Amino acid sequence: MQDKMFSNWNGRITPAAAAPSASVDAFRLRYGLYETYLCRNGSIEYASLHWQRMREGLKVLGFSVPAAFSENYLYDQMLATIAACGLADLCRIRVQIYTDSETAPFEPQWIIEVFPLAVSMTQWLSAGIRLAVLDDFVRDNDATANFKISHNRHFLPARAAVEAGVADDVLLRNAAGNLVESAIANLFWIKDGCVFTPPLSEGCLAGTIRKLIIDRLQEHGIPLSEQPATDMDLLYADEIFLSNGIRKIRWVREFNRRIYDSGFTRRLCDLLFGE
Repeated sequence: MQDKMFSNWNGRITPAAAAPSASVDAFRLRYGLYETYLCRNGSIEYASLHWQRMREGLKVLGFSVPAAFSENYLYDQMLATIAACGLADLCRIRVQIYTDSETAPFEPQWIIEVFPLAVSMTQWLSAGIRLAVLDDFVRDNDATANFKISHNRHFLPARAAVEAGVADDVLLRNAAGNLVESAIANLFWIKDGCVFTPPLSEGCLAGTIRKLIIDRLQEHGIPLSEQPATDMDLLYADEIFLSNGIRKIRWVREFNRRIYDSGFTRRLCDLLFGE
């Protein structure tokens, strides 16, 4: 399949096999950041929200971004890459910005990768997921914490835990011992009809879907509270769910040997995203 796929390397459509790839850990963990997009029916979802986070993250990391590297330019480059791969109907896009420079301001380089995506990956997961805590790990909470940093320390141990069958996804703690987010998603829980999520000050990703959920809950008058999450908060919650740009909402079936319902979460998913 790879010989029929293409990547976009600094504006050049290149056979995927001849370009850098996040499938290689040495490249995936390079200093920089990344964004993951969903393309459906030829349209890239929430591209402006991703661009805003990327632009701010590049500033925080000390990159000098050329004026020509604009939101519209990146959008057009993604569409060109999708077209080359013939995946405009449905695909996942990963944009990674990295540097070969040794001192700031860093000169950016970038790669756009496109991946086929099964329709089921964008739909409600009726089986739910198992969730555990990543042991012996503390999530960094610094100026970079709210961005998709490619050199985050949690990537390798989180992947190892999932591959070992510990759970389908793992939660990360901050230095205060609070639960911040999962390895690939933002965390929400429901108690007595109110939706809760950790504030950005706890060190979680400023997720695009997290923002949409918060905004749309407020529009629909559904109670929402941003507060730190403890183990007891989750154990006594009525329901738990995670959010990211591909699945939108994934409900948690099991955490710390407790089984959870999904009725409220499913209604929220239908109300907020119509899926």
